[in-house]
Amino acid sequence: MNALWEPRLAARRLCGGALLVATMFAAGCSKPAPQPTQPASAPQGRSETQSIRRVQVIGMDGAPIADRLDAGLDQAEAAAKAQREAIEAQTSGN
Repeated sequence: MNALWEPRLAARRLCGGALLVATMFAAGCSKPAPQPTQPASAPQGRSETQSIRRVQVIGMDGAPIADRLDAGLDQAEAAAKAQREAIEAQTSGN
């Protein structure tokens, strides 16, 4: 008779295989660990620069760049407002 198919050895292999399959199913059905949530902070700066502030994901700190850009946009808006007021003052004076 073939040594691989002896009744005791066959029963051991069958039980071992069933145990292995049961272990694999049990490991696959476990719940994943809950991911820690980061507290939501209030957005800083202008809405136009929020994506720049989020570059921390790639290893850079975007806050200084976004702060400079915010300041530049504020200056540009202030200059445009001053120009509009100057134009309005000239046209309304005539």
